Amino acid sequence: MAFIDYCQELVGVIPQLSSLYAGTLVNRAYKELRDKRLWTWLRAEAELIAPSPIADGFAAVTQFGTVVTFDSTAGPLVTAANAAGNPPLLLRQFRISNGGPMYNIVAYSAGPPVTITLDRPYGEQTTIGSSFAIYRCYFTPPANDFLRFWSLLNATEGYTISGERLGLTREELDRRDPLRASQGDAHYIASYKAQDSTYPVGGTTPGAFIWELWEHPTNPATYVVNYQRRGVDMVLPTDDIPSTLMSSVLMPNALSKACMWAAANAGRHKELKGVNWLSLAKEHKAEYLLELKKAWRVDEEMSLQYWIDPEDQYRLSGPIDGTYAQSHDLTFF
Repeated sequence: MAFIDYCQELVGVIPQLSSLYAGTLVNRAYKELRDKRLWTWLRAEAELIAPSPIADGFAAVTQFGTVVTFDSTAGPLVTAANAAGNPPLLLRQFRISNGGPMYNIVAYSAGPPVTITLDRPYGEQTTIGSSFAIYRCYFTPPANDFLRFWSLLNATEGYTISGERLGLTREELDRRDPLRASQGDAHYIASYKAQDSTYPVGGTTPGAFIWELWEHPTNPATYVVNYQRRGVDMVLPTDDIPSTLMSSVLMPNALSKACMWAAANAGRHKELKGVNWLSLAKEHKAEYLLELKKAWRVDEEMSLQYWIDPEDQYRLSGPIDGTYAQSHDLTFF
């Protein structure tokens, strides 16, 4: 079936129900279904790219200003990064290399001289020619309907960020490393802030959370992300629910909502009178709950994810292969 078929079924059963409002009821039922659990069919994969830092040359910036000017060595490197666009320069961050705070880059000018604009006034002392670093430590969600991370894989170094390493807050990270002096390969991801008009990047919706990788990823790497989506409503007439679901789990709930609409509007339309719509709504709801249990079982059979040994859930959160263990200091773990 498709979205238009679900809508027509409701219209055919409930007199005076418009096809437009039928679509609203179908999507409400679909959203309620999506929110019932972390469904397997809402898992997805993406990549977070940490580029090579730009650190050659010098930068000049005035206290309380927002414009950074680069010398003849740094300028071409910044221009090349802007042209490469993977990731875009406006997704990267700037800092003076003596341990200064991070600033988001919100604009670029080819000059001459080459300049960038920061997302807030530069609060430190004016500098005429200081070493600097441009790299990426803040990451927007991989999708507009992003819900949560399951894991991040650094396949180059052979380790996974998972479990408790996904749950840091910005406040905890500020206590651990206020100067963000720990750099190299990231082993944690922390919530940074909700996206707003001062940092409108990545194509995500306003209010979507931005995340910080820590240690700051100054070693270039691609982190393969396994994450959970919220799911999106059906819009096109041909849209459908995932093939792993049967329409029998969606339509009873949509019919229950349609019957509630009919009960509320029985006084306006004579075609709706004389029917116990509330009783029908209750019956459809009971059918929905029965079908939901079946769908839950099928989803669990495809990917067992709700059984976790409390003593084992974080055991594999660090590097575990022999190559990594022989080439790294593991006292951190």
